[in-house]
Amino acid sequence: MDEPTTPTTTRRRPHPARRARRISGAASALTALFLTGAMAAAGSGATESAAATDRVAATQTAATTPPAAATPSPAATTRSHGS
Repeated sequence: MDEPTTPTTTRRRPHPARRARRISGAASALTALFLTGAMAAAGSGATESAAATDRVAATQTAATTPPAAATPSPAATTRSHGS
């Protein structure tokens, strides 16, 4: 009787995709937080300078161009051709 008296148990190996899903989910969440923070940081000063640029451009445009016609040209309209 050379056989062991207790049966050997095999340890179940975890599914390989489970760890990959956890890693990709965590990376996705961190990337979303990073991009949100970067956009917030970049947008805080950009809106003030963009508004100032718009005011200057509007002032220059109003001073140099004559008033536009009230009706749009027919070339600017788009029409559907049944598709």
